[in-house]
Amino acid sequence: MNGHDACEPAQDEDNPKSTGYMIGKSVIYADFRWSEAEAAYATVRALAVKHSVGFFNVSASDGEIWFPSTEHTADKTAISGLTLTLEGQQAFTTPSIALIEAAVDWLRPAGGPGFLLLENDASEDYVQVGGGREAYIVEWREYANEDFRHWVVGRSGNDTKRDIKIAGNGTHFLGKANERLSNANVNDILGSFARGTSKPQEFVWRDITAQFAVGSSPDTSKPWWQFWR
Repeated sequence: MNGHDACEPAQDEDNPKSTGYMIGKSVIYADFRWSEAEAAYATVRALAVKHSVGFFNVSASDGEIWFPSTEHTADKTAISGLTLTLEGQQAFTTPSIALIEAAVDWLRPAGGPGFLLLENDASEDYVQVGGGREAYIVEWREYANEDFRHWVVGRSGNDTKRDIKIAGNGTHFLGKANERLSNANVNDILGSFARGTSKPQEFVWRDITAQFAVGSSPDTSKPWWQFWR
């Protein structure tokens, strides 16, 4: 909307893709039309992860700010055959470990997104995460011979009997006390799934396959968050 290549005012009024930019020594500010807000938000946040720069969602009611981790350098190599989807956001194909870890940071129980789904496109296996703010629940599904098994992930050496609720975005998820996971726990689990390795054995795996109609794949016409039991 400004600069040498800016649209003419008449064109700008009819073009929802028109974007304003201000570029400084250590900041790029961009403003988008409200009709493009969700797509722009997801794209810009993913680009911030890719290029290891901070992200400030100025229009967020909670003033959302994200910074790259200073504790370790996440792998930015794209992983083919995976799709990462967050509640209310676009799907990301071939995500990197860095983007997956940033997506976990993205989750929040109030205001959302409150779920994420990481799928193996070839096998239909998936891991789903609900919650946010250092309180998450994770489920892992594997298919084999037109059948599947489904687990809830928990921490070993903790209370496996007491029922708890993990807050989501306008909802909650039921689990056991030991199944309340931290950000670091979730990153370990998603990293194993993304790299195609087996389920990490430092966790305990509660098999809940019997709660499902075993032998039938989920209805792929359903919205992705309905994969959650």
